[in-house]
Amino acid sequence: PPHESPRETAAAPALTWAPPELTRYESEYLEAVLSCVDSFFRGPYPVLRRNELNQETSHIMRRYMQRFAVVIRANLESTRGMLNEELLQSAAHRVAAALGDSSASRIRMLGKRAEPGAGPPRASMSGAAVAMRDDAAMALQVKWNDMLRRLREDPRIVQRLEAEENLFGQTLNLIEGLTDPEDAQYAKALQSVSARGSLPDGVDFRRGRIAVGDLLKRLVQNTRDHLQEDLGTLRRIQRLLLAMLRSAALSEDTMLLPAVQDEFVKSGVVQLLVSVLDARLAPDVSNTSWKLLQELLKAKMGVNKQAQRGLFESITGMDDSGLWDSFRGIVDAVGQTTKSIRSLKVLPSLSAAETEAVQEYREQLSNAELALEVMCFMVEGHDSAMQDYLYVQVGNSRSVNVLEDSFNLLVRLCKDAGVADTIEVFEEACMLKILELLIELAQGPNLRNQEHLSALGLVEVVFKLLGANFNHLQRRGGDLYPTNVRKLKSQLVAVLLALLEGRMDTKIQQTFLERIDAGVVKERISFVHLYFIFGVIQVAHSKVQSDSQSHAAIPLDGRDQHFLLPSVDQTELFHERELADDLAFELLEDLDDAELVELFSEGLNLLQLMLELTPLSKELAVDVTPAEAVASDFVDKPSHFMSERDYLWHRTEFHRKENYRHSYSFLKQFVKTIEVVVNGHLQRIHFQQPLTAMFYMQETSKQIILNNVPFRSPDIKAKAFIQMCQDVHQESQLIRQLSKFSVLSGRTRSWAQNNLPDGVHRPFQVFLTNDARRMQELLSGSLFIALILALHTGIFLIPMRTNAPFASATGHTHLAWSSLTTEAVAVGLGGLYIACTALWLVLTACIKVPLTALHQKERGKQSRWPKSMRAFVGCFSQPDMVWRSMLLGVCSTALCLQLPFILTFLVLDFFCQSARLATVLGGVIAPMRSVLMTSIGATIVTFAYASVGFHWFRDDFNDYCNKNVITCTQNIIYQSTRNGIVGLSSMMDTVMPDDRDFTSRMAYDISFFVITGIMLLNTVVALIVDSFSAQRRAAEEREINKESQTFISCLDRKIIEAVAQAVGISDGFNYHEEHKQPKWDYMSFVFYLHEKDPQDFTGPESAIKHCLERKDIKWMPLGRSKLLEEDKNNVNDDILKRIEQQAGNVGRELEGGTEVKQLVLASMKVLSRQVDTRCDQFSEQVVASHQRAHNTKTNSAPLSLDTVNEFMRSTESPD
Repeated sequence: PPHESPRETAAAPALTWAPPELTRYESEYLEAVLSCVDSFFRGPYPVLRRNELNQETSHIMRRYMQRFAVVIRANLESTRGMLNEELLQSAAHRVAAALGDSSASRIRMLGKRAEPGAGPPRASMSGAAVAMRDDAAMALQVKWNDMLRRLREDPRIVQRLEAEENLFGQTLNLIEGLTDPEDAQYAKALQSVSARGSLPDGVDFRRGRIAVGDLLKRLVQNTRDHLQEDLGTLRRIQRLLLAMLRSAALSEDTMLLPAVQDEFVKSGVVQLLVSVLDARLAPDVSNTSWKLLQELLKAKMGVNKQAQRGLFESITGMDDSGLWDSFRGIVDAVGQTTKSIRSLKVLPSLSAAETEAVQEYREQLSNAELALEVMCFMVEGHDSAMQDYLYVQVGNSRSVNVLEDSFNLLVRLCKDAGVADTIEVFEEACMLKILELLIELAQGPNLRNQEHLSALGLVEVVFKLLGANFNHLQRRGGDLYPTNVRKLKSQLVAVLLALLEGRMDTKIQQTFLERIDAGVVKERISFVHLYFIFGVIQVAHSKVQSDSQSHAAIPLDGRDQHFLLPSVDQTELFHERELADDLAFELLEDLDDAELVELFSEGLNLLQLMLELTPLSKELAVDVTPAEAVASDFVDKPSHFMSERDYLWHRTEFHRKENYRHSYSFLKQFVKTIEVVVNGHLQRIHFQQPLTAMFYMQETSKQIILNNVPFRSPDIKAKAFIQMCQDVHQESQLIRQLSKFSVLSGRTRSWAQNNLPDGVHRPFQVFLTNDARRMQELLSGSLFIALILALHTGIFLIPMRTNAPFASATGHTHLAWSSLTTEAVAVGLGGLYIACTALWLVLTACIKVPLTALHQKERGKQSRWPKSMRAFVGCFSQPDMVWRSMLLGVCSTALCLQLPFILTFLVLDFFCQSARLATVLGGVIAPMRSVLMTSIGATIVTFAYASVGFHWFRDDFNDYCNKNVITCTQNIIYQSTRNGIVGLSSMMDTVMPDDRDFTSRMAYDISFFVITGIMLLNTVVALIVDSFSAQRRAAEEREINKESQTFISCLDRKIIEAVAQAVGISDGFNYHEEHKQPKWDYMSFVFYLHEKDPQDFTGPESAIKHCLERKDIKWMPLGRSKLLEEDKNNVNDDILKRIEQQAGNVGRELEGGTEVKQLVLASMKVLSRQVDTRCDQFSEQVVASHQRAHNTKTNSAPLSLDTVNEFMRSTESPD
């Protein structure tokens, strides 16, 4: 072997792997080729200016030619580089040309193939020699191809290629700015051409702007024109488009990726990809097309809605059958291969062909996972139009039901528990994508997709898989309940919840009730809980190392794994669980919401499913819902039973019920239920209560909400309540961060967390835990100390005796403590008071300063310190902080300046901490403005009276008004108030009726007393009394509102009580407030929406979060309650049905009114005709009567009574 190469000490990275089938020389050859490629990519001219690199490359090239000349001469036509067959040849040519080496001509042989006549004449060679030569050439070719394959797989080469492609894609994304002749920087550089004679280095001359959209359109058109005949160009264009999208995703400019995706949609890239998939050109081309669709829809957070909408418009405007055929082909390929691969898993070893088949199966699963992810992006955000389009592609020549095909693939991958035990990681990843897609297709809700999935048998499949162990995944993770199994089972239950989302009927619920397995539900709820309490102790005591940094783990060979088996002794489990519960609950607070979801998501989802179904089935409710306290007369004494066997059986059953009850109660504390209005429908929503709401929400914050929320109208009350909840959420999040702060870090912190009390390394946690009760205890303690200190001062602070050794002079008074002991006690109590108050101020400032910084408006671009100072000043400007700071200053001044008498001021804190005294103080302070104005008026009146008295009665005032009017006014104000508002009698001489100025004095004195002593004083009293009355009325009204109306829905108590009593609930109002619409659960729901990832929202959650952002309260159940609407005697099932029924009644009444109108008109017409007929008949009879009368008169015959009666009868009519 030759001497070691200088490359081993160079800066370039050495080969980090040594293939066992290659010799040392062959490895060195491979390293030399890598060096050539490295020089090719980095650019030979700048790199080789350095002498050491020049010498290194020359040495490598000489060794390259000397040792492997045979391989170079035997290079065949099938030689391939990484990008194309000319890569390595170009690298060698460029290096040789840069070096000017004499071996350049020999290096060029790399690109030449061995000509048939290049060697000795074939006739002169024997057949054996020819065969040996051919075999040697074939062996060299195999080595060459193996070397190229390893080159392509080398991570350095792959990373370098990706970096170059991304750089090129970035250049194309920014091509408009790089070629715009009107760019400001370019115009500035262009101005210097006249002075320099040329553009600066690195600046190219620009002729015209190149638009990204135009560039993409030309690429798309070129590809369409040569789609079937030039796959090489198609592949390069696909890589180019992919590089543009990926470089935009990596860019720091958040607006670049959406802009590039928008240009892709507008330029027809989507139609091109559909055409490529429809043509079915090559597997790698189709796979790259799916990658492009994935990158086209993906945003930095979730999915690009604009690109999603553009994609929908593009595919619905054309026959995109090829896209869905490609999806079906990918899914079917996996489904057809699954069974054969499953049979290979049980074999102890695999042949080369079987190994290749497994590798191909994994690639198929990877392609299916990619296609499924694209489908998820298409429907993410509960896009109902896209959900329907994935169900059936209307207008296409061929349609594919993505929902059904995805479910069928799930069944083929894992149809029962036996198959589940052989599932591997890559299959589990594909199953997760299927479940994610099914959830996205069902949420929104999409009623048709929900019903179709329930009819396919999803419930049976889910419960079969929930009962499976997934043995292979357990062995791979080394844990009884590894992370990937938790996530898979959680998603299985989440699919069932998605089928029930937003359902106003019970069709699917009834299907679930027919097929659900209550035994599996109870087993899984207990398993999730027991895994946590035993696993978290294992991790806390460092007995095991968990996967994925989980807080709980139970190894397969661990001591506690048998507690989670169905055959466990329930009595042993009962006792072990009781021992582990307390520690597990303490460690629960250390989790965050993501860790909580990871550990408990399966159990919490099952619990939500049961809460949705149990109201519809009493049998299921009895099976899965334990009683609050197990009603059992079991006595743990064998003497109370007939036999030992009977005793053991009853004990086991009792402990089994207790274990399950405890597991159910433990998980139930995380699941809350509220009533909301979505799309006009009142429905229940179950959600996971955040840990922020459980542990870090101060009780005082709740009380502040109750005391300050307005109740004038339901709308105002709801808006104020939601806004207060959002403010409290910010405060609770900050409290949570402070509570988790530790003075230790790293492994030391983990050790302290598991072995030391929290107060040792988490100073804030001591005071902020349990609703920050210890902070309230600090205030109570400081008040108690202030009371003791004030009493101590009042008793033991005495006037200083002559030559008292313990005196402290103030300049005005001389006071001293009665002894050194009393002084020491006062100093100690004062120091303790300062410590408590200062600690409370620090803790409160740590909470309020950041909150104040969040609430303050930005005032231009300022540095960090001015903003911090504004927040600090704003925090200490709040009334409670000002008051505490004043008390702290009073106590410090008393101790430092030896002014002990002011320690008595500390008891004024009673007005702050006592609610009743605070009300009294508020009653005095509230009218203070009016009282002040009244006092100013009294001073003005007194000044006027002083002027009159100074002029007319100066002698009567004696020395009180002998200087000027101002002095007289001051004396009147002081003396009159000093003597109890008795007027001027104490200042002026007494006058008698016989005196000359008695009348004027009487008028002067009485009028002053009436105006100031009666009117003005009573005005002040009336203002204060009115203030107290207003506060009392407001407090009474608030209490009456609390007692007579529900807090959330603002319904009358009498209605709630009546409906509750009708359904057998005794205390209906409290039941409604605590179980149906608990107000603090609505606060927890606001916390939940603010902390949950928007990509994981369900349909109702998305709608409510949108309402919160717009400060819309239409989702609040104002005036509505399920308790009322489920009562058929009170209201109908739904408000929409009521409106529809009312509209129908109105319509029917209108239709009935029209019919009546038509009948009246017809009757009037008939009556009119009858009247006309009778009138004609009457006229004819009258004429006939006249004629008869005339004839009778002519004949001179007397008119008889019979004739008159006959005439009257003839004119009568029944009408």
